[in-house]
Amino acid sequence: MSFRHKFATIVIQSRVSSKRFRRKCFAPIGAQTMIDRVFLQCKSANLQRMIILSTSDHEDDVELHAAAKRNDVLSSRGPLDDIVQRLFLASLLSENSTIVRIWGDCPLICPKLIDEAIEKHISNDAIFTMTDTTHSYPKGQDLEIYNKEYLKTMHENLPKDSEYRTYPRDHITETLNSSEIQIVRSDLNRSEINLTVDYEADLEYVKAILEATGDINKTIRLDEVYRLLTLDSVKNREVTSQLPRNIEYNAFRKGTNG
Repeated sequence: MSFRHKFATIVIQSRVSSKRFRRKCFAPIGAQTMIDRVFLQCKSANLQRMIILSTSDHEDDVELHAAAKRNDVLSSRGPLDDIVQRLFLASLLSENSTIVRIWGDCPLICPKLIDEAIEKHISNDAIFTMTDTTHSYPKGQDLEIYNKEYLKTMHENLPKDSEYRTYPRDHITETLNSSEIQIVRSDLNRSEINLTVDYEADLEYVKAILEATGDINKTIRLDEVYRLLTLDSVKNREVTSQLPRNIEYNAFRKGTNG
């Protein structure tokens, strides 16, 4: 197996203009910003060989390129809501045939889970792989893995005005055979836990988890997160699980389902 087939390129999707928590990518977590923390977690994955920040071509997102450079991370830009094009443009910077999509508001994304997903994707010769955060992993452990050639096919064939360009996973799960898709699941259902940052209250919860490690600036794995969630200092900050999530996506799903 050639080098480019053994490993993956991680593409971290981020923007400044978040609607519910503006500039959250630059919110402080210890001595780092949130986007720095995402870079740190992803760099600890053993099966990645390149990390690319994907942001929009909006002038507000210029700052993110400086953050990427500071962390020795490449960056690319594309239309704000055309996620397919942004992923495709980022993939052109890499020779790897496996592209991992990570969200910039997931500062506790687990490096070990990234590796497990990459290994499952490559060993099964999948076109698309995703973690299950509906009935398995916590929110904030979301990732999607794309076969680079299929990503190119989507970019070239999806109409420019298609909403699937913003939500490509739905196009994939509706058109590919189940044998071409891999889903990474946990033995336990911990999907009631929220580890993504949509609101300031989410950020405080993430900080409480990291502060409980004794070193807020270090890499953390999901098994350690689970252990820390039982501490009173963390449980007392958990006010986020009932907050509304994925508002725009849910509206999209409602529209496509009539």
